[in-house]
Amino acid sequence: MLFAFIYFNYMRLHKNLTVAILINVLAFASFAVGGTLTPGLDRAFQTVGESAKLPVLISLSEQADLAKIAAKIPRPLNSTSADRHATLIDSLKSISEREKNNAEASLAILDRNGMAENIHFLWIANLLRADVTRAGAELIANFEFVDEVGLDETIALMNPVQSSPADSKLLNSEPALLQMGTREAWSAGMTGKGSVVGVVGEPFSPQHPAFRDRVLGEAMLASTYCGDATASMLGCAVGCNTQNGDTIGVAPEALWRVLPLVCGSTHKVSDVLNALQESQTGNFENVPDVILQAWTVGDSCAFAGPKSVWTAFSNIEQLGSILIWAAGDNGKAGRGSIALPAAMFDKDQTFFSVGATQSNGTALLEESSRGPSPCDRKFIKPELCAIGVSRGASESGFANLRGSQCAAGFVAGTVALMRQANPEISASAAKIALQLSAKDLGAAGEDNDFGYGLLDVNGAVEMASSSSETGSISGVIRYGGSHIAGARIFLVSSGGSYTATSGVDGVFHIPQVPADRKFALYVARFGFQDFVAPDSVSTSKHRDYSVGVDLVRGIADDAEVDRGFLFGVDGDDATAGIWTRAIPVGSKQDGKQVQVAEDATAYGSFCFVTGNENSESEPAAANDVDGGKTTLRSPIFNLQGFNDSKLSFMYAYSNDRGPQKGGDFFRAQISNDGGETWTNLIQTSVSTDGWREAEFKIEDFVLPTDQMMLQFVADDQSPPSLVEAAVDDIRIEGKADAPEPPKNLSLTPEEEGVMLKWNASEGASSYKLYLSGEAGHVFAPENFFTTVEDTFRFVPYDQIPYERFYFQVTAVK
Repeated sequence: MLFAFIYFNYMRLHKNLTVAILINVLAFASFAVGGTLTPGLDRAFQTVGESAKLPVLISLSEQADLAKIAAKIPRPLNSTSADRHATLIDSLKSISEREKNNAEASLAILDRNGMAENIHFLWIANLLRADVTRAGAELIANFEFVDEVGLDETIALMNPVQSSPADSKLLNSEPALLQMGTREAWSAGMTGKGSVVGVVGEPFSPQHPAFRDRVLGEAMLASTYCGDATASMLGCAVGCNTQNGDTIGVAPEALWRVLPLVCGSTHKVSDVLNALQESQTGNFENVPDVILQAWTVGDSCAFAGPKSVWTAFSNIEQLGSILIWAAGDNGKAGRGSIALPAAMFDKDQTFFSVGATQSNGTALLEESSRGPSPCDRKFIKPELCAIGVSRGASESGFANLRGSQCAAGFVAGTVALMRQANPEISASAAKIALQLSAKDLGAAGEDNDFGYGLLDVNGAVEMASSSSETGSISGVIRYGGSHIAGARIFLVSSGGSYTATSGVDGVFHIPQVPADRKFALYVARFGFQDFVAPDSVSTSKHRDYSVGVDLVRGIADDAEVDRGFLFGVDGDDATAGIWTRAIPVGSKQDGKQVQVAEDATAYGSFCFVTGNENSESEPAAANDVDGGKTTLRSPIFNLQGFNDSKLSFMYAYSNDRGPQKGGDFFRAQISNDGGETWTNLIQTSVSTDGWREAEFKIEDFVLPTDQMMLQFVADDQSPPSLVEAAVDDIRIEGKADAPEPPKNLSLTPEEEGVMLKWNASEGASSYKLYLSGEAGHVFAPENFFTTVEDTFRFVPYDQIPYERFYFQVTAVK
């Protein structure tokens, strides 16, 4: 039946050919059923006609499982990048060579009879590329060694959303780089030296001042240059004019190469695959550590090519190059606006996509494409975001850029630093490190705007530096018997820092912490005193170190670390000048200060500001509040039992420039019901001309409760004016009507009983002990055990009527 089906289809299309030719073709096909045409290719033939030739990708049946092959490579080969790479390349090529031998004779006949031409093998995923008629496609699909025949689709290269000429600068590092923690990585010697960054795109002149002297494979670049978009993307990764110290990229000492697509032509998926394949050949030292890509294909998640095309990209990562994708700039289309290939997903995060924030690093660029993936409407995209507004490169010089290409370039440059710190780090481990070190933005945890949050360059590099020799740190943050959510936990050592946030159960976990080191533990949460314990945490390889932290109430926020404030809430509609925590960049208009140039704390640098210009030379309106209101909101904090409480803070406000000068308002507000209602502490349209102190007795405005919140609101309503605001050094002082809960309760089993110990509580005259057999029912009148004046108590076993028991200690004033 197979022969009859092919015969009649073939004769219907090609009556001028003889049956003898047909039999010759079929002699190379087995009786077994082969592959299929993709629906997209079928539709394409219906559009162009069956006699026309279309470019196709032919997926051959045998595909290499590089992960399994790599696992079987004997050591020490498996731990040596160059040898491992060569072994895996040989595996891919040997499989492709076998299939090539099977296919060549059959394809040659199709070629001689006008049904196939321009045949090219792609060993990177055991694919064939050819131009074929419909009859040729159907015959090829029925070869037993063929899995699927699909359209070699045209791709669209991304361009920056916005690009305007900019000047070179002397001894400059772009503010976006510093805001994402790049300076700390550079200070540790991580500049990308020894790493190679590749970018898929059209070529540009290697003599560009931001790139010269560090180019690899210059001979591969065309004599005609057309790659302005390529230059802009690569600049954010490695750009640095070494002659005048102008740094626009994360990895200023990394080498780079273009994986070139031909200038001025229509690019196909096969062109990308061929460029990637070529990047893996030749001298291993020239193989990219990271490859940057910014292109789209298909409509939403509809792809007309064979499924094994995506295998090529996972193979590239198995070979050692780490792929980073720009998420795209179609965000105005709303949810699910991320396109293929960035919309793809797998367990190894091969299609790791990067979205773009505004220059403040907190608000998403309106244009930045967002998730969920249109392929299933569930998978969260992008994986990460980075600042997408910065000065970068253009083919003719420098440019002010805007878009996800710039953001992806920053992430690719970070990967170059990670590979310098740990040349053996895998693609999967590197991407996990990027996510775990990110600063959470938007909804708590991973979300479809920001992914895991904002890129932290130094955090990612530090996490990568010892990923093969790591342990983990976990613990719980408490106040008395309550678990504290939203606390920021910092592990600090001379080699860098790690951060985490406690969940609703007070628990935090920091994986992939370098082993055999000592860290200072620092916990910050608005509403409590900062907890600092130098050299208190020791890490061990493959082990989890567990800690418990008991906080003490107290409100003092100098903005030097993140204590949990939210930058933007539901209902905000400002389009620029969003609140952020940053080192302020002052701005002036006509010689008059608009945004403050320094924070208000004598010993600090950071404060809360409504956006930041890139430099003081920019116009004051470059990133002031525009289009509506922006809100800075505290976490919930507890003032119950806190008498004579006084709130003080420093604030700055400017509202006396522009068409509606003096027509907008700055508000400081307080809530005692968790944000359901708000009471104004300040509502003013008067500019402060710099920092001003405000002080309030809280009881004059609201009754103190355990559901307190603060927020600061700046807005710019139409017609617009020049609006900037800043807040710093927030403090609440008062007298507690009860001592602090005892801290660090420990229980040590002994032969005759258990020894309880705890830290003394300031203001306590004695302590009450409670004993229960249920974890959730310890503090109850019927569980009262005894009262003691010391900070320890031995309890004999014969006084404990439970097999499993729980103690709680409370302080008595």
